[in-house]
Amino acid sequence: MMNITGDRSPTLEVTSRPSTLATSAQPVSLPPRMLDATLVAGGFDITFLGPSLPAAQFARSLNEINPTTALLSCTNPINLPGARRTIEVAHDAGVSVIIGGRALDAGGVRAKALGADAWATNAAGAASILAS
Repeated sequence: MMNITGDRSPTLEVTSRPSTLATSAQPVSLPPRMLDATLVAGGFDITFLGPSLPAAQFARSLNEINPTTALLSCTNPINLPGARRTIEVAHDAGVSVIIGGRALDAGGVRAKALGADAWATNAAGAASILAS
């Protein structure tokens, strides 16, 4: 697992397939929409799936879109169990997960415990790992 705060150390293989942006089981969509806008402006191919996606719907989207990476936002610790389910669904589909949000600690302990492949503290960090 890697802390993504702007370094460009490669850890995830990203091809020309699009990345996917989703949130955990939370109704908040502003933080991931801001990330989406930042990454699209930076030239990344992002599909925004929206907030509060049930695991089955997320799995269908992964099968339809066939992304290389799922970007997951979690701003409230109460939603961490939903984030864990989302990460498990992504891994079952062979998709790497980058997680970010206020619900995570600065040291990445929660991200690692959830099973994420990487974590970002900001949009620049997420862009850095996607670019590597």
